[in-house]
Amino acid sequence: MFQAIAEKFTKGVSSDDAYVPVSSIASAHDLKLLQIVVKRKKRHFIFWNKVTYKPYNFELSDVLLNPHTPMRVDEISQEAFCKWHRTIKLSLGGKFGLAILDELGDVSLSTSDTVNIEANLGQLNLVKLDSSSLERELIKRRINLSHVLIEQIRRNKNSVLCVVQSIIKLAQDAEVRRTDKFDISGNASAHNPVNESIAGNVSGTLDDDIVRDIGLIKNQPISYKVWELQVDKFGGEIVPCINSDISGGFIDSDDIVGRPLQPASTIDSGNTEGLETDGAGIALPKPVDSPEKVYRILRPLLSMPEIERGKIKELLFKAPAEDFETLDVLFDQVENRFSDSGTTDTLSFQGISGLKFKDRTTCCDFLKLAGFELEEEKITSPVAPTPEFEACCHLLEAMTELPEDVMLLVRSCKSEFCRTLLHVIEEFMRGKPMVEFTRYIEQLARDETGMKILNVLNIEVDLIRKNPLRARSWRFSDCIDEVYWWLCAVLLR
Repeated sequence: MFQAIAEKFTKGVSSDDAYVPVSSIASAHDLKLLQIVVKRKKRHFIFWNKVTYKPYNFELSDVLLNPHTPMRVDEISQEAFCKWHRTIKLSLGGKFGLAILDELGDVSLSTSDTVNIEANLGQLNLVKLDSSSLERELIKRRINLSHVLIEQIRRNKNSVLCVVQSIIKLAQDAEVRRTDKFDISGNASAHNPVNESIAGNVSGTLDDDIVRDIGLIKNQPISYKVWELQVDKFGGEIVPCINSDISGGFIDSDDIVGRPLQPASTIDSGNTEGLETDGAGIALPKPVDSPEKVYRILRPLLSMPEIERGKIKELLFKAPAEDFETLDVLFDQVENRFSDSGTTDTLSFQGISGLKFKDRTTCCDFLKLAGFELEEEKITSPVAPTPEFEACCHLLEAMTELPEDVMLLVRSCKSEFCRTLLHVIEEFMRGKPMVEFTRYIEQLARDETGMKILNVLNIEVDLIRKNPLRARSWRFSDCIDEVYWWLCAVLLR
């Protein structure tokens, strides 16, 4: 529940995506200014850039040369930054559904239900670093490129080093709780947290697992803002990305934007330990790719014999969300092994049953297609990353991001409508005039499931109007990438 509320709050106070919602109470417990955060770009994006942020228990000073020399940055506090009290309806089949089900622990709930979550955060304060003094301090310093955390961050070319520049936090204690539930027919059932929390079970003992309200403590962070850092991949000099249009990374000195001609200071210039004289860094991020990127990546899977393609479709149509997440974690572990240039061994996992697949047969078939070897209770990874393995990685990442309620919709959509939907998405993205494919939109809109999918994708249709296709909102919904990957993997040849 907390993650859902943090995201709703962040979108409400920062429409330009400047702030990042806290992902969990635990992850933000010690969040502080100048703390290191790693931004990782999702690799399956086509239409919208998608990123994740992960705070680490390191401050920027920990990874600088001469780490004991303090950074003197002015701090600004703004009390009563805003007040926030909302009641939000959340689908348990949506983005946060599985996590909320686990938190509530209510066996009467299912993914077809919708719950109302009340969040009274009260007054929130803003604390931030003065931009001018932070910029001046950063350009004086250099990153210790031999620090273990920096080496690990650089290993993933999609990762960017960031620092926390501002935090929005609670000014007092607050709470988040469920107020009622709606079933799929729309009927509400009242929920009384006070009475439920003292309810007894059949044995006469108190049962405290019925309700899972969350109490939040004063100064709990809810949202934060980071500055990406441009870092000279050989010298370690730092230039912050003050403008959101500039991306960070470990890059060549000539590619750094805004680098001063003369350093403002030489605090770290006498310390050469931890600097690199050779090696590869993280390249500047590429712009959003074309839809053809999906076909290019999936081609090894699409060219497989029909019986093997059938196993991929079975995964996409039948596997539960938990299985996609388990597979994605497994593939990430293997990818990390591939990125370690000093290791050529395969990665073995003992105990297939320990992976807790709900649909074990389907998932094991998919692993074999990706190049894994399965013998009784042992799984062995591919020796090297093959095109098939890379295609499976991209597909899995997309499926773990696809909300479960949207996945259920595309799975239940008729085959001919899926092809129409694929055509519509591609025509939209190629900038074709709406009049050229209005009839395709009408075909989808006259089907109940098709209309629901159009609504999910933010395509507004009114069949009463002569021209049923309204001008769509300013952008597709975020799940357009994941839907497109699903459609391509199922339909393309």
